[in-house]
Amino acid sequence: MMTPLEIDHVEIAARDTAAMTQLLVEAFAAVEQQPGRLLLGMTPLQLHEGGSRRALSSLGLRTDDLDGLRRRLRDAQVAFDDEDVAAGSGRAIRLRPQDWGGVPLIIGAWPHENRLPTSADDNVLGVDHVGVASTDNAAAERRFCDLLGLPVESRQTDTETLLRVEQFTSDSYGVRVATSQLGQTGLRVLFVSLGETDLELLQDLSSAAGEGEHSSSTAGDTTAISRYIERSGPGLHHLALRVRDIEAALLGAKRAGATLLDEVGRPGSRRAQIAFLDPRSTARILFHFVQR
Repeated sequence: MMTPLEIDHVEIAARDTAAMTQLLVEAFAAVEQQPGRLLLGMTPLQLHEGGSRRALSSLGLRTDDLDGLRRRLRDAQVAFDDEDVAAGSGRAIRLRPQDWGGVPLIIGAWPHENRLPTSADDNVLGVDHVGVASTDNAAAERRFCDLLGLPVESRQTDTETLLRVEQFTSDSYGVRVATSQLGQTGLRVLFVSLGETDLELLQDLSSAAGEGEHSSSTAGDTTAISRYIERSGPGLHHLALRVRDIEAALLGAKRAGATLLDEVGRPGSRRAQIAFLDPRSTARILFHFVQR
């Protein structure tokens, strides 16, 4: 039986780490522990200089049984690389993103830290989940849950059906209504637990979604996922921050210079209210707030 994996850190590639640090502190009340390392709730964020297309560059997980994990991966014929990590922390393994739905994973036997929920603002509680744009949630579940042993927190399917409605009204024959389906948009959502936070995998299920922009939550989120995959391929997509009061969080982010995609909270997964920020104003990272 595998010991459960937990999130150790989220790695961010920033063109300007000083500006990114300022954004995280001012907009999200993160606490800077040392240059390049901030704590948001109980989740460390590690910054490094980089101009890659993905600002969310990797996800670090912690295990108490790295040797056992190596054996399990070898038995399943899953490739990985052994590598050195920080002095005194032993070694880690790095998994190939193409084998894990585009998600760059590094798993190490890093020491447990006595982290207390830390924030300069008690409205921001920490990282709720790390979002992943997925092309195959069933395959992802086999990898993350069956092979790595991550527990499923929940599964959800969001759908929206677009209909054409015709009405025929006759003074002799009454009213007849005919409907035909134009298309359907949808998302398959899988949440897997990583200790205090979760991994959210989002798969587009659309058939013929129609043309143009959609104002609904389901259609808008589906369009965002499909466009992201067309542009960048599957992989790390967004960082969601858990808050007590989503309206206050939006106001604070706006005052810090972030542009809001959602002016108020809207319905999201797990009966939460969610609201997104424009990544063009947050150094290429798509952030959103979650009020459970």
